[in-house]
Order: sequence, then structure tokens, then C-alpha cells
Amino acid sequence: LLIGYVTGFAHSSESLLRAYRYNACHFYWEDVALGIDVAGVGPPGSQIAAIAWAPLVGRNEELVAVAVGSVVKLYGLRGALSDVRVEEMGTLEHTAAVWQVKMNMTGTWLAASTDGNEVCMWRPDLAGDWVLLNRIVASS
Repeated sequence: LLIGYVTGFAHSSESLLRAYRYNACHFYWEDVALGIDVAGVGPPGSQIAAIAWAPLVGRNEELVAVAVGSVVKLYGLRGALSDVRVEEMGTLEHTAAVWQVKMNMTGTWLAASTDGNEVCMWRPDLAGDWVLLNRIVASS
């Protein structure tokens, strides 16, 4: 379970990403330390607007996309929950604030909708770098 939340107020707030796993033996949620710090992403006071996750399907890592302001940060997660290793996979910049992100099951496509009435379609190239393939703009 991934949760984005804000601490503090207005200009002094920080956006944080927390992960939890359910311990079925003891019937409670455990905090999983991921070490992902999104407090410095986007303009000061930016908040996490959306989180997307692609499970370990056909890749070496699980993918997590976090939308903060006009930026989507991508992270790869490897290893067991007791010892998760996090790698930053990319930064996807947009022209307006991102409101929603979705990934397909295999983590090979990412769609980001923005406050600029557009949907941006991203995909990794052969080198693993995420590139913008299509920008769909709503007409007024």
C-alpha cells in the first residue's frame, strides 16, 4: 500500500511517500522504509497528486510513478519488503500540473493527465530512458 501525504501547512508543507504492508499473522499494517524523498520535487509546497504502480511482470523491478506538481518521478523497487532497494528511473517533466498517472500492468506505458487539458503518453526506449511519445490535447 503506497500513500502520499502532506505534513505542515501551506508554504512549509512537505510531500511524503509512505509504504505499508499487511502482516496477516498479527493483523496490522507495517511501515516499509523505502527511502523515497519527494519533498524537493516540484515548486515549494507541491503536493503528491497521484501514485501509480506496476507490479513485477516481465521486469527486474516493480515501478512506482509519483506525480508532484508538473513532474512525475519514476522509481524501481527491487528485493524483499524487508530490504527494498530503490532506484530513481527517471523524471518526466510536463508543461502543467499533473493530476493523474496510470501505468499498464507491464509498466511499459505511462499516461499522465495535466491541468493543461492534455494527456501525455510516455514509454521507455531501448536504453530504458522514458520518452514522450504522444501528447493528446483537448480542444475547447
